Amino acid sequence: MLTVTDQAKELIAKALSLNEASEGEALRIYLAEDGEFEMGVDAVHDDDEVIAADGRPLVLVAPEVSWDLEGATLDAVEGPDGLDLMLDFPGEEGDDEGEDD
Repeated sequence: MLTVTDQAKELIAKALSLNEASEGEALRIYLAEDGEFEMGVDAVHDDDEVIAADGRPLVLVAPEVSWDLEGATLDAVEGPDGLDLMLDFPGEEGDDEGEDD
């Protein structure tokens, strides 16, 4: 299962609010055609793995990519433009997947 840090949850909640996402929308992590993980706002689907905070869905992972994210951590790290999201995989350093605000 994907781990989402408290700092990442706070950043995601703030970004969803600023982007006026509806209550049924959250940040989806998906595998792009080039094999890289990307993130975008999407609605919750019935078979999604949902990571929530305060009763609101924050992160969505479809079953077909859930295994690929097993043991990974989504964290908020300080970047040149402030806090940014980063996916960190066990045993790998520097896997950086940013989320534009």
